[in-house]
Amino acid sequence: MKKIIFALLKGVGAFVPQTVPELIYTSLPKFIKRPVNALLMSFIPEYIKIGSVEIALNNEDPVVCGALTLGVYEKCESKLIQEKLKPGMTFVDLGANVGLYTALAASIVGKEGRVYAFEPDTDNFSFLNKTVRKNGFTNTKCLKTAISDHNGTGRLFFSKENFGDHRIFGSENERGSTEIELMTLDHFVETNSISNVDFIKMDIQGAEGLAIKGMEVVLKNNPHMQIFAEFWPEGISKTGESPKDFLKTLVRHVHGREFANLYCTR
Repeated sequence: MKKIIFALLKGVGAFVPQTVPELIYTSLPKFIKRPVNALLMSFIPEYIKIGSVEIALNNEDPVVCGALTLGVYEKCESKLIQEKLKPGMTFVDLGANVGLYTALAASIVGKEGRVYAFEPDTDNFSFLNKTVRKNGFTNTKCLKTAISDHNGTGRLFFSKENFGDHRIFGSENERGSTEIELMTLDHFVETNSISNVDFIKMDIQGAEGLAIKGMEVVLKNNPHMQIFAEFWPEGISKTGESPKDFLKTLVRHVHGREFANLYCTR
């Protein structure tokens, strides 16, 4: 019976807009959200196959892993990234979560390419590592670190309902937190003698403005590099950075090349 219900959910998921999981998380009242989440979590498998890769799922995360289970998680975005990546590229995944983009990239760039995946949350990081191990990737390095504008430590504030919504800003009264390691991408690239970076994906809940300030040398030395980033003005502002300055930096780096505005989620 459970398999039948799961098959029905997957079938429905094929016609569900990818914004629905976000809508459930942000808009539904708790008395409706809780049973919906509980039902969804009961169907989340240990692994799910996306294309040629397998992704390790957290059955306590109804948002990201629930959406992956239903096949509605960032379909347009993942398709675009797969189209842009080529064998031999170096891919940097900021906010890797359970490793969807990490795995897709690792499968495409191949043995001659490299993938560096950054995920500061302990639970997400464990599933990220499970994803990498499950697929047998030897071209991928996972780091339990957040990329920012300086090296040191900071705090990660947790979301109890959406494990893809942990943030580096928040209130102890509203969210629990833990200390995490911070590092600039410039520092990481220099200390690891990485000669080139071809593609950066950033989905770090408003910390994009800080991260881009910490990769000035990488931007300068890699004019060919492509950047795929979430743009959440309110979140960027809450970190003390300017959303306009963030966009100006991106536009300046593009140098007249392709600039795609796929969506603005908030």
